[in-house]
Amino acid sequence: MKGKILLVLLLFWPGVCPLSFQEVHVKSGEMAVLQCPSYRGYSDGDAEVFWTSHTVDEMKLFNMSTSAEQRQMGVLVHGRILVILRASVNHQGNYSCSFCNSSRRSWINLRVYTVESKESGKMIQDSKTCYTDKSCTLYCHDENILFDTWNITRNSTTCHKEGEPSPKDSYFLSVKKEDSGIYTCTWSYLYDGQIYNMTSMVKLDVQPSEITKKAVIISPENSQEFDVDLDSTVVIDCKAVTSSDTDDLFWLSGDSFVETNSTLPVFYNYTWVNSTEEISMTASLVFRQVSEEDLSKNYTCKLQSDYETSFVTITLKQNETFIPPMIISPKKNQEFDVDLDSTVVIDCKAVTSSDTDDLFWLSGDSFVETNSTLPVFYNYTWVNSTEEISMTASLVFRQVSEEDLSNNYTCKLQSDYETSFVTITLKQNEPFIPPVIILPKNKQEFEVDLDSTVVIDCKAVTSSDIDDLFWLSGDSFVETNSTLPVFYNYTWVNSTEEINMTASLVFRQVSEEDLSNNYTCKLQSDYQTSFVTITLKQKAVSHLAMGLCIFLAVLVVLPVAIYTMFNIILWLQKNLGFYHRAPDRETASFEDSLLNRNSRRP
Repeated sequence: MKGKILLVLLLFWPGVCPLSFQEVHVKSGEMAVLQCPSYRGYSDGDAEVFWTSHTVDEMKLFNMSTSAEQRQMGVLVHGRILVILRASVNHQGNYSCSFCNSSRRSWINLRVYTVESKESGKMIQDSKTCYTDKSCTLYCHDENILFDTWNITRNSTTCHKEGEPSPKDSYFLSVKKEDSGIYTCTWSYLYDGQIYNMTSMVKLDVQPSEITKKAVIISPENSQEFDVDLDSTVVIDCKAVTSSDTDDLFWLSGDSFVETNSTLPVFYNYTWVNSTEEISMTASLVFRQVSEEDLSKNYTCKLQSDYETSFVTITLKQNETFIPPMIISPKKNQEFDVDLDSTVVIDCKAVTSSDTDDLFWLSGDSFVETNSTLPVFYNYTWVNSTEEISMTASLVFRQVSEEDLSNNYTCKLQSDYETSFVTITLKQNEPFIPPVIILPKNKQEFEVDLDSTVVIDCKAVTSSDIDDLFWLSGDSFVETNSTLPVFYNYTWVNSTEEINMTASLVFRQVSEEDLSNNYTCKLQSDYQTSFVTITLKQKAVSHLAMGLCIFLAVLVVLPVAIYTMFNIILWLQKNLGFYHRAPDRETASFEDSLLNRNSRRP
């Protein structure tokens, strides 16, 4: 089952126009021959064919340039023919071939079976009907390969039924009913001193003498499932051929007979045509309006015959809800920011209900290839659920170039229902500027005066407009409310190269409490968060200023002190008589001058 799903995937590989596909069944240990179909414009003689193995273990390209290695691997390639000398389970998988300079590709699914495999019956490639007492020759499927290119010669051919001797040259002079069965045909080939075998099977069906006895249902197939819509009218024809007009063809619902009464919800019509050789019969099962009950039943078409009774059983299945094909992402005209020389992957995702729809990429008007060695390629994956098929085409740029920036890329969903597409472009990222605080410095100390207004700017640069710059007081956020004693203002300027940010911390009137706090300017960024912490310090009075103040104070106070002292002395002399001798001339003169100065004071 896994191999079949992979084959379906490869058949609808984007960018490839499949010519055809086929299944090849081969027994383990035997020779497998794969032929690439030819088509108009390419002939065997002048066309170069490229083979690709999409097996589970590996993917290898087979062409004439590696013939020595291929022979060592037991693989021979010449033009449209690929031969695996001894097929094993490791060779099982999908192979594709394409002609030179063509995007068309054909697919072959190789199935390798062991003798014990339950699926070995699929190796039956031909069937043969013969009639009793008549001569009969079995013709097994022959690859009809021209092996002269590799000097491969046919050694022998045998055809036998299990447990019985082989008929000479696969010929029955007078075939019997018991000769019916599965016959195995084996061809032996000689190459490079080794014997290699090829096996195919043919089913021999021996019927009574032709014209006299025949009874078989042609359609539908046994266990066939019919997709229907609820409440719809459905007609299913059961066709049979017989040689006797006494044979009967009719329908059963479960174990009950379906009637021919056309007024019933389910009934059948019967018609027949009698020719000279056979009688063609048709029993048409009619559902007037398909119901849930009809979906739950089995219906059997039965051919009743004196020679042989046969039947086929069919079922009805409700059609799945139709999902219109649509591209989910990317958006139309979406622009992707990229760096030059970087690896970029852009996924195009779509949903559909049809496994024949195709999702692929275009560069301008040219198809993007799936070759992963190219500078630009895409990968395709899909998941089939019960409700829808999810498809993804991943566009890969191994190393983004200037040319890639100048191209348009289109993801296209090709569908029989509706074709849709989205176009995207690449845009070079502007140079990245890491976020950083320019000033102040971390642990910087600012000298301030108590009761003064102070503004401290925190400046930063960044390249992202989602970055944030703010102040903290200790572990608490400083607010932007300008009525508070301490707040901050935020401004920014966006240039072509960078964003300049400023958070201004404002102290309306510096207090003692402000001097005891730490203040942190923080730059919050997805790339990197940074911060600086500052403190306030009260300004100290300088020694020079203090000395000058003292000197001025002395100049002012000293004359006043001397003047006051002499006034006291004079008062004491005058009023208390402390003098016991007459003052000398100098003293009297000094006293007079003091008295005169004092008398001039207002």
